[in-house]
Amino acid sequence: MSTAIRNVMLDKLKTLNSTQIDELIFRYAVPANLIPREANIISKALVFIRYAEQEDKKLSKLSYMLDEILGQKSQLQSYPSRQDVVNKKLIVGIDVGTAKIASGVIEFNETTMGYNEFPRKIIEHNNIAIGEPNLVDRLAFIVKETVYHSGLELNDIYRVGIGLPGQVDYNLGLLKYAPGLRLRDIQVSQKLRRKLKIDVRCDNDVNCSTLAELKYGYGKQFSNFVCVFVGFGIGAGIVHNSSLVHGDAFAGEVGHIKIDCSDSARLCTCESRGCFEEYASARAIKEFASTKIRYVKERKIDSLLMSMDADSVTPEDIVSALEKGDLIALELAEQIAKYLALGLSNIVHVIHPKAIILGGGIIDGFYNLDFFVSLVAKFFKENTLNALSNTQLLRTEFEGKTASILGASLLCLDE
Repeated sequence: MSTAIRNVMLDKLKTLNSTQIDELIFRYAVPANLIPREANIISKALVFIRYAEQEDKKLSKLSYMLDEILGQKSQLQSYPSRQDVVNKKLIVGIDVGTAKIASGVIEFNETTMGYNEFPRKIIEHNNIAIGEPNLVDRLAFIVKETVYHSGLELNDIYRVGIGLPGQVDYNLGLLKYAPGLRLRDIQVSQKLRRKLKIDVRCDNDVNCSTLAELKYGYGKQFSNFVCVFVGFGIGAGIVHNSSLVHGDAFAGEVGHIKIDCSDSARLCTCESRGCFEEYASARAIKEFASTKIRYVKERKIDSLLMSMDADSVTPEDIVSALEKGDLIALELAEQIAKYLALGLSNIVHVIHPKAIILGGGIIDGFYNLDFFVSLVAKFFKENTLNALSNTQLLRTEFEGKTASILGASLLCLDE
């Protein structure tokens, strides 16, 4: 971009108001981490031009988008009234994972509180970096991007609901600790509310999924149940008398139930040892698989694991080997099933719910295998008192991030 053209573009950008330049940045997909905190219009304009130059974006596209937004200036005040927004209840739901973030706009029916066309569009976003210092800025960007891609304006949105991975104080909107992201003590709701000028609710991601189960999933038929989600870690949402239980603040941290008290117990991200999630989560499966691969290669055992890399193996690789009947993979699956069943049995002995509803990435993969389901059921029965073993083990009906996004939106319906 020549200096002359650059200056012309900058002059045009200076005529935009804050809302317009934010829209241009979102439509042009400028990464949120490039925008300085509390940047003014001129700063944003300069960032935008630098990004366009670096990415070698076509000038024609830039000019078209800029002229289109400038042409909308007269329409900026034609937002719906706040009462219209309250009646319509369009809510942005966000699921923040350790691997990816997903979001969508959900419209709730005012009379039945049923949801319509969920969601208008699920949008997947780049990962939040571990230790991300500007989590709130990133979430603000995602809200606006989600709204834009849903064909809406920010003023159309009633509230924003967010499911976060880790310990979340729902009443304070506080992310106390997210080990997978290495973040602590972030006032997510309060800070994001100030940025967006919209009410924001947040809770633990599994609690959000549990709300979706309670309202629209298997949980509708039970007044007492527990959702257990197995992914990077293991978390639970507890429902008693048809209400989600938060305890004093952080109920449901079942991933830190102790299932190994030996001197060799595995070290957890919480810095304790022997935690449930160190034996049945995605990262645990990866480490167990790595050990098996090295064992197989050292002894030259005939197994599909011989072709796998011990440092980059994934749970999906093990599922693939299981589907092909690999015996070493079967040994590994039996080990995982035992630990999973043991953790579930411990939960039942404390709460005795009518059902445990299982979900998460690991369940999505392994629970497609009938023999794995049978193994978990067998070990669960063996480790559970007979009077309590009537608890049903079910797999969630929701796919992917649907439950967490929907549940995060349900946080926003309580006054």
